[in-house]
Amino acid sequence: MSHITVFDVARRCGLSPTTVSRVLNNTDYPVSEQARQKVLQASKELDYSPNPAGRMLKTKKNYDIGLIVPNISNYTYAILATGVQKVAAAYGYQVILCTSFDSVEMERKNIELLRKKQVAGIVLVTLDWTGDNIAYAVSKKLRIVAAEQAVQNVDCPRVLADHFHIPFMIMDYLVQMGHRDIAFLSAPLDRPSRKLLYSGYQEAGEKMKQVCRTQALFATLEPDAQGPSFQQHIAYGMELGQRLLQQSTMPTAIFCNNDMVALGALQKLITCGVRVPDDVSLVGIDNSPYSQLPYMPISSVDENVSKTGQEAAKMLFALIKGKEQENPERIIEATLVARGSVRDLR
Repeated sequence: MSHITVFDVARRCGLSPTTVSRVLNNTDYPVSEQARQKVLQASKELDYSPNPAGRMLKTKKNYDIGLIVPNISNYTYAILATGVQKVAAAYGYQVILCTSFDSVEMERKNIELLRKKQVAGIVLVTLDWTGDNIAYAVSKKLRIVAAEQAVQNVDCPRVLADHFHIPFMIMDYLVQMGHRDIAFLSAPLDRPSRKLLYSGYQEAGEKMKQVCRTQALFATLEPDAQGPSFQQHIAYGMELGQRLLQQSTMPTAIFCNNDMVALGALQKLITCGVRVPDDVSLVGIDNSPYSQLPYMPISSVDENVSKTGQEAAKMLFALIKGKEQENPERIIEATLVARGSVRDLR
């Protein structure tokens, strides 16, 4: 069977090819609702599928956007990508997904690849603390929105998780539950989000120093060459759990930079006879499926990363349509989900 064209759809619904094209390309040109429904019905009956290359030639527009994340195996970035995809589909665009494998150099290569593909714009979760990769993209006239990771002094819209204030939320909760000795366990501080979490933890600890003691431990294992996988984060958590066990006294509560590290710490503690939450309480970040295990549901902070992805995509499409950005930076509020891993010491 030959490929169905706009002309076939026009013959089926009795309208001009121009009108059919305007409807199918979702242009701003006014078309009556009756005509629109006729076109949509005819295209459905004929199983019409537009040719992307032809569409680009005709409209002089690319209906692809790029999304660059550090590692798609990370639950956070998988959910963020889903949020971007949901909005892109509503606008009639496709998403080209690239992963940088936690490499600033690979991130730059991804930007260059998407530039050559002439994408309409890019949502970027950058690990380049200097902002050079974003500056490069802007210098190449690429429309770009930074998402999730907070990088300072960049000339583009940003949609960020509230990493700095999340430790305040966790510390407040733990102190209210009667905890006075709270440790922070983290993967290496090699990305903006972790540095902000630690800064928030330090400031929260300083403000609460009259009521609680704090300490921080950072993983020392070498990261995987292809970026930290699920197994690598578990290994980070197990290393940190082991180092906690080697201390003379255990904190009453610990919180980790993500749920995978928390799960690794939990495994090490349980293996060594430490009971959670009876002996030590545990909080993670991400509210991922790993925090919802039936044998030990872990209290966790939900960063609402799906909303982060959706808002970043909406900001990108505003740029594509040439709309002014009233608020070039948006902070997505997080929520704490309490489960059974925190003991009430009051």
